[in-house]
Amino acid sequence: MFRKIFRVICGLQSVSDRTFVSFKPHLKTICVHFQPKEVLEFGPGNSTAIILKYSAAHIISIEESKKWYRKYRSKFSTDRVDVHYKSQGWDLHELSGLGGPYDLIFVDAGNRPAELKYCVDLLAQDGVVFLHDAHREEYEPGIRAYPQIFFPERHSCLMCKSSDAMAQLKTIITPDMSCRCRYCNTEKRNRYLAQFTKDT
Repeated sequence: MFRKIFRVICGLQSVSDRTFVSFKPHLKTICVHFQPKEVLEFGPGNSTAIILKYSAAHIISIEESKKWYRKYRSKFSTDRVDVHYKSQGWDLHELSGLGGPYDLIFVDAGNRPAELKYCVDLLAQDGVVFLHDAHREEYEPGIRAYPQIFFPERHSCLMCKSSDAMAQLKTIITPDMSCRCRYCNTEKRNRYLAQFTKDT
C-alpha cells in the first residue's frame, strides 16, 4: 500500500493502475439479478467467492494447475463448490458427466475458444456466459459461437443464446469502456473491440 501511495504522490502510477476496469462488479450484478442455481467455471478464484457471496448457486469449477487446484479445493471446501483437477489437454467431453445445464458459465482459464464453443450446448436457454480477458483476438472464434454478444468493459464479454436474457443484461449493466491499460489500448485492439462495441 505504501508503495502505491508513493507512486501516486510522485506521479509514477502507471496508466493501467489509473484506468483498469474490473469484471467483479458485473459478475456481482449478474449473480444478484439472475440468481443462478448451477454454475460452471474454468479457473476458480475471485469469481468463485463472488458467486458464493451473491447467489445460492452450486459451482462446478475446473482447474488445470495442481498448485491452484490444491489451494482452491482447500479454500472453497463447501458443499456448494466442487473443484475438479484436469491436466492440460483434457477432453472437454468429460464435462458432460459433471452436470448442467448451467445458468452461468465463467471462463477464465484453459483453452477458452474451445471451452466457449463446447459450452453452447451446456448453457441453459436463459443462461449467461462470462468471458474474462475477452480483449484477446484469439478468443473471437469462441465468442462468435453465441448469437448474443455484449462487452460491458474492454476485458469482459457476456454471451447468451436468448435475446431476452441479453436484454436483461443490458438493462442492469452500464458499460464502462474507460480502461486504457497497456493490454487493451493499442490501435489493433481498439479496432478489434470496436466491431463488438459500436452498438453498445
